[in-house]
Amino acid sequence: MASLGSTLTYGILKVTGLLSARDIEVINSLSVSGTIKTTSSQGVGNTTTEHPLQIGPTNSANIRLNGSDIKTINNGSYSVLDLNYDGGDVRVNNKSVLTVGNEGSGNSLDVDTIDGEHASAFANASHSHSYLPTSGGTVTGDLTVNDMSNMNIRNRVGGVRKLINPKGGTYNNPVSNNNGAIRIKLPAKLSSYSMMRMVVDVYEYTTHTSFTVTLGGYLYASPTWINTFAYFKSTSSMKPNDTVRFARDPSNYGVIYIGDVTNTGQYDYSVISVRELIIGYNGDDNAEWDNPLNISYATSYGSDSVKSTVSGKKLDVDTLDGEHASAFANASHSHNEVNGYKITVASSAPSSPATNDIWIDTSG
Repeated sequence: MASLGSTLTYGILKVTGLLSARDIEVINSLSVSGTIKTTSSQGVGNTTTEHPLQIGPTNSANIRLNGSDIKTINNGSYSVLDLNYDGGDVRVNNKSVLTVGNEGSGNSLDVDTIDGEHASAFANASHSHSYLPTSGGTVTGDLTVNDMSNMNIRNRVGGVRKLINPKGGTYNNPVSNNNGAIRIKLPAKLSSYSMMRMVVDVYEYTTHTSFTVTLGGYLYASPTWINTFAYFKSTSSMKPNDTVRFARDPSNYGVIYIGDVTNTGQYDYSVISVRELIIGYNGDDNAEWDNPLNISYATSYGSDSVKSTVSGKKLDVDTLDGEHASAFANASHSHNEVNGYKITVASSAPSSPATNDIWIDTSG
């Protein structure tokens, strides 16, 4: 057993020099009230000959440690370090350390599940859906849309934005004698510099008729409407007034009135549908047009400001320039008078010819 060197201080066992390379053997116990210090700076390893601190004999199982490492060695080879071998938790910062003993169904760590779910609860990486992808695709069967009010079909190509069934483009107030005009508030402002064309279909119950109005113009930043137009096509003489007014609301959004706000009983159980909206010029890239239209009946212009009024041109499939067939002669008709002169074609002279009448003898 080695001899102690020069110093023994209270609270610290300090070895400052050994007489020979032998262990310090403690027969019963060593009680230190302070810190055990060693002068070695060598790292912990299975081949090191100088260790910061070793518990156990060198040629058998021992524990070697310094400030950052704890290693177990057995006859020069690393061996297993058992913590709490007889059971119970091993804790770090008062948290249990999970080990392979915690694996498996019903334990803390089930490697055969994720959040308690087995692989059968998840889709395979190679799976596919029968839904149309957002990047586009081909529909081979029927396409059914249950809520058309929030769906529009939009195409933007070649500087034109085209919407089929634009959002908010349908309206039905199922009562009779609705007064006023149809009011359609557009989702874009006059400052959008949009050249637009709209097709509106209206079914009218009481007169069992319908009409279609194709209208449009240029929403200009003044703000005003320029080059407005309206064309009506109906199954018979229309009940509603055929005037179309182009206006703006206080927030500068475009507004269209079909009919006259002062008229009464114009619409009975009418169904209104905007089926097409085409926008060009600067308005083609204005995403406001994808927002919903707002359709209602209006009995006054309120705070809207009318900027253009158009008397719609009519194309009535039951009339020609407003005239029915009874106003025209049949294709097989004939005349016996020219510029006031009566022409008689017969085999004998008229019994009482008038002055300047013409008689043509066919008797030969």
